[in-house]
Amino acid sequence: MPKRFGTILIPVDFSVNTDIAISKALGLTESGNCSIHLFHVQRIILPNFLQQLQYYITGFSRHDVNVCINKAAEKLSKLKSVIEDVRKDIDVFTWVTFGGPVEEAIAKKAKRLGADLILLGKHSHHSTLPFLNTVVPSRLAAISGVPVLTAKPGSLHTEIKTVVIPVGVHFPGNKLDVLEALEKNASLKIRLVVFSGDKNDSSLSKQSLLNTFQTLKSKSANQVNYEILTGSNRAKALLVYCGQVGADVLIVNPGSETRVSVWINSHISDLLPADSRTQVLAVTPG
Repeated sequence: MPKRFGTILIPVDFSVNTDIAISKALGLTESGNCSIHLFHVQRIILPNFLQQLQYYITGFSRHDVNVCINKAAEKLSKLKSVIEDVRKDIDVFTWVTFGGPVEEAIAKKAKRLGADLILLGKHSHHSTLPFLNTVVPSRLAAISGVPVLTAKPGSLHTEIKTVVIPVGVHFPGNKLDVLEALEKNASLKIRLVVFSGDKNDSSLSKQSLLNTFQTLKSKSANQVNYEILTGSNRAKALLVYCGQVGADVLIVNPGSETRVSVWINSHISDLLPADSRTQVLAVTPG
C-alpha cells in the first residue's frame, strides 16, 4: 500500500469526469518523482443508429479502429500539455487501448503501471439503469488491488480536512496507509466509526477501534475521534454520518461498506449528489 501517491492512473472519457479527476490528481501529487497516467479505453461511436448496428454485426475495419484511436490520442496529448503547463514538476503519460470491458482494461493497466491510486471523476450515475455502470469503483478496487478514489464536482475546490474511517473486526492497516498518503502536510480531523452488531463482532470491533485509535495518536498530532453507528445498511449509514460531520474523504473497504444493495450494480458514491464534497476512497483490506 502507498505511503504517497507517486503514480496516479486516470481513466479518461473526455467528459467533465476527466476534468474532475485531473483536478483532484494535481492536488494529491507531490513535487518530484510523481507521474499521472491518462488512460482511454476506445469505443467506436457512430452518429447513426443503423450504421452503428451494422458495424456491431459486421465488425470494425482496422482503418476504422486506427482512426478512432488516433483521434483519442490527439485529445490525450492536449490534456497532457495542459497538465504540464500547470505542473512542470510531474511526468504525464498517455495511453489508448481498444476493445474489451472498460473496467477490466483499467485494472490491467493499473497493475502493469504499479499504480498507487486510480482516480475517477463522477458527475452522475445510472441509478435508474444500474447495469449501465461499466465501472464500479468498489469492484475496480477489488479486482485491481489498487485504491480507487471517486470524486464528485462538489469536491473540486475543497481541501481534505475531515476523514471518516470505518473500523471492523480487523485492524485497518491498508486504510491507515492511504490515510498517510493523504496527510502530506495537512492537519486532519480523523473520525473512526464502528457499527453495533452481534455481541462477538461488537467486542472485536471495539478492540480494533481502540488499537486503531492508539496507533493514530502515537504517529501524528491529528485530532482523532470515534463513534458507534447503527443501521442495517452500512453504506447508507456511513453517508448520513459523513453529511453530519462534513467529511471530505470516506475510506472504505469494498464489500459491506460500499454495497448499496445486493440486487443492483451500484456503489456508495452513487448515493452522493453531484455537489457533494465527500470523496470515497475504496481500498482492499489488509
